Amino acid sequence: MAKTNKPQGQWLNAQDWVKTEKVTPKHQGIYIIDFKRPVGRIYYPDGTIRENVTRVVTQRNEDGTLNFGYPVSDSFVLSSLNRSNQSE
Repeated sequence: MAKTNKPQGQWLNAQDWVKTEKVTPKHQGIYIIDFKRPVGRIYYPDGTIRENVTRVVTQRNEDGTLNFGYPVSDSFVLSSLNRSNQSE
């Protein structure tokens, strides 16, 4: 986080990463998955921590493998939706 000065998501349970892989669509893209239950927390550069995060962002590569996946805040989700709507 010190290098990027951006919030960092942390999984509460490594098994949720496995579940993310199973529910993420199999084609290339970036996806937001809502578990509807706490799966992580977010550490902010100012030292604050957001607990009970329910959503994760994940990306599939062209070959179908997962590139990344981590818990994200509601503000990340909203800004992602806004960027998506602007590109339409």
